[in-house]
Amino acid sequence: EMAGKIIPTIDPTGEPYLLYESASMLDNVSYKFNRNKDVQYWLEKHKISTLARLNAEGAIKYFDEKGELDSRCFKALEVKCREQIQIINRELYTFKVQVKPEYRKYMTE
Repeated sequence: EMAGKIIPTIDPTGEPYLLYESASMLDNVSYKFNRNKDVQYWLEKHKISTLARLNAEGAIKYFDEKGELDSRCFKALEVKCREQIQIINRELYTFKVQVKPEYRKYMTE
């Protein structure tokens, strides 16, 4: 019950990466708030179910499209993106990974 009172008061604007970090947990427990219209409205307003299904790269693109991506958000999510890079048959090769030019502006800010 207490979480049902607290969740709708959270303002995630300005910290979208924290919203992404908690989205899967919130989506997993959302069924507990089926009768709480305030929580349901908040979850729908902030697209929690959408964010819960995205990987870090998808979250970066999502926030960029919404105009909410800033350097702090990008740097936090980019670390997770690097962890998710997978290259098969790397015994014979070396690879260089770079951020695409359109996202480099977030690395320097």
